Amino acid sequence: MARLVAVVGGSPLARQAVDDLRRQDDLDLSRVLDRDPDGPADPAWRGVLTDPAISLVMLCTPAWGRAALAQEAMRHGKAVLLDEPAPSLDELARLGTTQAEPPVGVMMPMRQILPAELRASWTDGACGTLQLARSRPAERYRDPLWSRWGRSGGEHALIRILAPYLDLACQILGAPTRLSVHLDDDRRASGVVDFDGGGHLALSATTASPTATARLSLTSRDQSLTVTADTLTTTGGQWRAIPSLGTLRARVYREMSTAIATRTPLPHSAATASHGLATILDAFR
Repeated sequence: MARLVAVVGGSPLARQAVDDLRRQDDLDLSRVLDRDPDGPADPAWRGVLTDPAISLVMLCTPAWGRAALAQEAMRHGKAVLLDEPAPSLDELARLGTTQAEPPVGVMMPMRQILPAELRASWTDGACGTLQLARSRPAERYRDPLWSRWGRSGGEHALIRILAPYLDLACQILGAPTRLSVHLDDDRRASGVVDFDGGGHLALSATTASPTATARLSLTSRDQSLTVTADTLTTTGGQWRAIPSLGTLRARVYREMSTAIATRTPLPHSAATASHGLATILDAFR
């Protein structure tokens, strides 16, 4: 029997989530509602919280009020999935430092491309580079959804293209310990991140490029990893095609459904695995 999901939010991300869920076999869309965390009591939101048939609440709301909604859903026994933007350190602290029951996940689809053995066996002292170039009009990001990072739509666009690849680096290299990152202007970012295992990552990104480039390269004594927009290449030149974003998002939904059914931890999408990314993104504020 499919588990019921409530989607909360009025952004384009909420519409994307609705489309996603209509294609899932083990999750059924139950309700869609917009919820202002600072607004008055909402009977529709209360209905979601008190409906025992709803197992998962997906939050597609602005980051500034999302933690309060997540906490409220968790108190009522609901699993929670956070869509973009990626959570901040403050949000993660409010959601807890250990994997919750029911689970709390984040929609970070690119994590799905990393084989478990790769993450477990990576050696210390790796170094790497991240190069990103896109054309992203700032006007698309002048929306309350992205308000966590201030008022510049250009800064929001930069954060959005950086987040998936920085998150992959953190999943492999560990926790950031020293950061020298900055926004050169609202269309360019650069910096260096040091990690607790002795790794280093140099990064540069722009949303003012006429051509698209995405390349994360990591190298240690005996391993290598390169991720582009469409391929993952590991030691020895072994490569695989990266599935479409829709396919990766579907894997996140299945992972959430399985964790709810089996009461087991999320292998890829746990919110608790987002502290490294949150540390770096918070440094850009």
